[in-house]
Parts: sequence; structure tokens; C-alpha cells
Amino acid sequence: MFILVQKKCSNMFFILSLIMLTSTFPFVGLIPIVLVLCFEKVRKGESSWKELATFQNIVGIVVIGGVSFLYLVGNLSGEKIGQTDEVVTLRQLIPIVLRDAVFFYLEAGIYLQFVCLYRKKDMLLKVLAVILVICPFIKVGNGGDFCMRVSIPALFILMVFGIETLERLYKEQRKRLLILYCVILLIGAITPFNEIHRTIQETILKAGHVQNQRSEIALETELLQYENFSGVPDGNIFFQYFTKDR
Repeated sequence: MFILVQKKCSNMFFILSLIMLTSTFPFVGLIPIVLVLCFEKVRKGESSWKELATFQNIVGIVVIGGVSFLYLVGNLSGEKIGQTDEVVTLRQLIPIVLRDAVFFYLEAGIYLQFVCLYRKKDMLLKVLAVILVICPFIKVGNGGDFCMRVSIPALFILMVFGIETLERLYKEQRKRLLILYCVILLIGAITPFNEIHRTIQETILKAGHVQNQRSEIALETELLQYENFSGVPDGNIFFQYFTKDR
């Protein structure tokens, strides 16, 4: 939201750099969004390319981004890119493509369709669609974290646009579209409701499990998922020099 409300490009990369360490996957998802926002501001004359080279932007890219990169570059899960040697025939490819198309439409496309009523020519909306199409096909680490996390900024902005669409449909008294849109939103709410329920349930189960097994090994393998969210820092430049014991 802080990035979206920026009137100029002078702080964009500095703000972006602040989440690189704590929210690495969403950081990746925000990169194309920030680039498009900057391009659009320059194109519309609201800002200039010179404003990208401000002190805070340079500090964000070089200092914060550089140190964060040195820490993250040794991540074990980042070295595991999902690949398959399976040969897919044309007969197998067709249902796969149809499945992915249905998945995209139900997860994002149906909402994009409504948002397009008012933002059809918006370059940012097109970029959001591209991000959401690409994300499911990229796998980093042992789980589906890339798809689920990198898509967060795009989904969040789509949510903001969706709220705007809801408000405009109400103000313009487009009753049929408004009712249809509300029904779709209510059906879509089933997924986040299940996620909230799953989070509460899993938290209770994990807490009880850790109380019974308080060893550091159990903590790392069960909660931090060794080799996915945590790993051995040996050979990492950050741990070798920045956190070296004095």
C-alpha cells in the first residue's frame, strides 16, 4: 500500500528493499509491479527517470539489497528448482492446459473480468494478470511457496481494485452485475475461511507436538522444515564474515 500511494519514484526502490529480507518471495513479486508503476509515472509526466537515482533509492539497492542478498544467496531451498523429466504427450497436454486455464480463471480471472469493466487500459492490471499466470509454473524449494508467496502483492492489488469495482458498481446502480459480483465474492470466501481454520488447527497441533519434543532437532525439522525454510549456513559469505565471532 505504501508503494501504491507514492506520487513519485524517488522512494520506490528504498521501500521495496525493506521487505527483501523479511518477505523475500513477495519482494520478487513486487519487482515487476514497482517497475511498471515507475514507468507509468514517468510516461504520464508525474515523475522523471532522474528521481530513481535518489540517495535513499541507492542506499536501498546497494546497502540494504546487497546485505540481504548475501544473506539469502546461501539459502538451500533456493538451489532447488522444480524440474521433471517426464515426457508429456499431446493427449496428456490438452487436459493439463485446460486444468491450468480453469484454475487461473477461478482463482483470479473471474475477478479480473469484473475489474476490467473500469480498468481495461490499465497497464498495471495487465502485469498483475501475467504474474498470476506465470507463478504456478515456477517451483522453488520442496513446496509450493513460490506460487503462494510471490503472487501475494499481485493478489493484494487485485483485491484493492476489486473493492474499487464493488464501490463503483454500487454507485452506478448496476444491480445485476453487483449481485452477481457479490455472489462470486461469497463463493470465493470459502478458500480464505478454510485457510484461517487450517492455520488455527495446525498451530494448536504444532504447539502440542513441540511441547512433547523440545529438542532443537525436532524444532528445526517440524517447524522450520529443514532444507525448505532453514539449512546449514556453512560457506555463506554473510555468516562467514558479517556474523563472525570476535
